[in-house]
This record gives sequence, structure tokens and C-alpha cells, in this order.
Amino acid sequence: MVIIADKKERTDSAYHTLVKHIKSELPIVMVSWAEDFVFNDELLKLKDYCLVCFCEYGWDFELTESHIWGVNSENFPRYYNNDWIKFDNWVKENPPKITLKRELLKKDVSDKVQPIEYPCVVESYPVQPKEIFNSRHISAFQYWGRSNEHRLRIHGEIWLHSYKKGFQVLDNIYYYNDYMHHEQGEKWVTLWIPHYQRIEINALMQINNSSKLSLSWEGAGQKCFRHMEAPVNSVMVMHKNYLSWTHDWDETNCILVEHGKEIEGIETTLKNPNLYDIYLAGVENCNKYRLNNYIPYLENIINNA
Repeated sequence: MVIIADKKERTDSAYHTLVKHIKSELPIVMVSWAEDFVFNDELLKLKDYCLVCFCEYGWDFELTESHIWGVNSENFPRYYNNDWIKFDNWVKENPPKITLKRELLKKDVSDKVQPIEYPCVVESYPVQPKEIFNSRHISAFQYWGRSNEHRLRIHGEIWLHSYKKGFQVLDNIYYYNDYMHHEQGEKWVTLWIPHYQRIEINALMQINNSSKLSLSWEGAGQKCFRHMEAPVNSVMVMHKNYLSWTHDWDETNCILVEHGKEIEGIETTLKNPNLYDIYLAGVENCNKYRLNNYIPYLENIINNA
């Protein structure tokens, strides 16, 4: 049984895709950001339950501690007002058997609080031989929405860097075929894709499959669904972080770069002689997040709480 904490049943649809498949002996309470959140009185009927928290805190919020419901909500103003306080008090009076949390720092992991991520739900791709991977025509690829202003900054810095270094940049997906045919030299692709003009994911993954690197930055939350798309068939690049992951992302299976030094980090990565090995390890780690693998893993955690 899954109960949405918000009475209007607003929740993160990508996470709901994951949670609705979990066979749990405990009721699952899902909570995520909702404007004008309304406490769901159905929660008052529960005793033992699993809390699955997908809450995000905004692109410009510095996450120095994990938000644990019923413990430190007063430190997270976005979630300490109106009916959010009612929900927080309910958790405090009736704590969960276990919490699975998206925005969880490594230092705050415990037997009672464990990480959860977006699942990987895009089509898998055959792993390419080393010589084919090394001959990919695109150096770096990113597709992004404006949920985080740093994505806009990085898009601009890619263009500025192309001016300084002389490589080619594509920022319009409808030019892609002609771009690949006509432009010579090193190629980067950075595509702004707003929520009102979505592109079929398979089309984006085909470009991803032609790029050595796939850039995946934070959105409104630290963890983004793109973290489970970028490494499907490329080497994921993301910011260095202190997050806890179900299956860890580290220097062996992705590229971690400093905030504000993204372009330098990407350029260094393109010279890494171990890039192909990182690609293989990243694909392997990403596959652990596919529903057929990830759901049994989560079921085991919940049902043994």
C-alpha cells in the first residue's frame, strides 16, 4: 500500500514509477515537494510504515545536513510552515520503521535512514568495443532544463570556451544531422530543452551514445533523473558531492568535477587514458538501478526493517 502524504496526491512521478512496484510488508508513505501541501488525514490510521522522502530543497540551497522528518525540519524553511509542520509533528510522534531518502548526505546514513535514487528506465544499449568508444565524434554532451541556474552558466561557458579553443558547439537539436556532417574538428553538444518542448528520450540517448562524456548536473534537487540516463551509454560527469548513493558513484565509474571548474575538469577527463574503463564501470553501475535489479534491493531493505 502506498499513501501520498499530500491529500491532493501530488508527488514526484518518476519516483512513483519506482515505488508503486515495491512489494512491501509495510505501508509506504511517499512525500515530495508540493505547493500548498495539505496533510493527508489517512496517515493518522498508520502505525508501522516506511517513509520514502523525495523532497528537494532548491537549486541555491546549501545542503550541509540531511533533512530528517521529525528531527530537524525547523532548519529547512521550505518544509516548516502550514501543513508541513502538521506532517512533521505526525512523523515525530509516530516515527517510521525506516526512511528511504533522496537528498541524503553520507554522514547522516544509519540503519534507520538509507538512500534512494531515481530508477533507470531508459532503453539499454550494447556496450561498445574500446576502439569504437574512443572514436566517438562528440567530446561532451548535455541536455538540460532550467531548474538549476548553474546549468545556464555552464552552457554559456561551453560557448565561451569554444571561442577560446576553437572547437564546434551545437545547441539546436534540429541541426544535429547537418552539424555532424558539415562541422570539422572537436564537437560539443549542449541542448536547452524546456519543459514545454520535450524531446523524445530515445533521440537524446542516441546522441548520448555518440558522445564520450555526458554531463549531468543537479536540478532543483541534488539528485536528478538524468543521473540514471547519462551513464546508460556514456561516461557521466557530475559535480563532486557528499551524497549517499544506493550504489556509489565515484572516480571508478564516473567523473567528478569541482563547482566552477567544470570546463577544466572536462578537458582533463578527455585526456584520461582510463576513460574506457570508467565507461564500462559506469554502465555496470547504472544497470543496478534498472527496475528488475533495484526493486528487489529496496524490497529487501524495507521488509527487513
